[in-house]
Amino acid sequence: MEKIIDITRTISSNMSMYPGVEKPVITKDHSFEMDGYNTRSLKLTTHTGTHCDAPAHMLSSGNTVDNLDMQDFITNGIIIKIDTKNEAGIGVNKISDAVNILKKYQSLILMTDWNYEGKEAFNEYTNFPHLTLEASDYIAKNLPDLHVIGINSPSIAINSNLSSNVENDVFETHRRLLLKNKLILEDLDLKYFQKSNDNAIEGTLFFAPLKILEGDGGPCRAIFILKDNKI
Repeated sequence: MEKIIDITRTISSNMSMYPGVEKPVITKDHSFEMDGYNTRSLKLTTHTGTHCDAPAHMLSSGNTVDNLDMQDFITNGIIIKIDTKNEAGIGVNKISDAVNILKKYQSLILMTDWNYEGKEAFNEYTNFPHLTLEASDYIAKNLPDLHVIGINSPSIAINSNLSSNVENDVFETHRRLLLKNKLILEDLDLKYFQKSNDNAIEGTLFFAPLKILEGDGGPCRAIFILKDNKI
């Protein structure tokens, strides 16, 4: 029997964000007590919480989120457990050992040791799990049928990981994937799966980014449908 797992972070005004990205502002405009109905206004970035990076995020002529192929929103996927306790950078060696298995899937989710416990109320954290530039390049070249790559940390790339040309290397980690039309999902909530003893979990990945005109990305609701209910 299938089981549907929500892998979306809840958007709130005090959620932790990638350093330098503005936190959401949620304003109550009407209340049931005063107006007979409830409404709220939202101010947030296109990269708030669980979100999809469209090619336009890092490529000047890249496809925008409103023009993405919706077939990429529903894919045969696999979650793989990555040990990042001692090393936050996910290198080629952590991907290459399983590359033949990964070729069967259209989406790959990297489940790291990262969690947001104790981190929800502050914005300045920099040493979270991430792909190295070399691993990003390896995935782009060796997994041609992969449509989506996701991670349960704030970003697929990080500043502290990289060489003297920090900014360009961070951008390049994204670009190597986006140039090969691999959508990037960031800030996934994988708490449900982190308790599992399985190193690989198969299922169906579904996500739906907001349809923002000429958007470089968008917050999305993401779910993972397990093929069986053993976890």
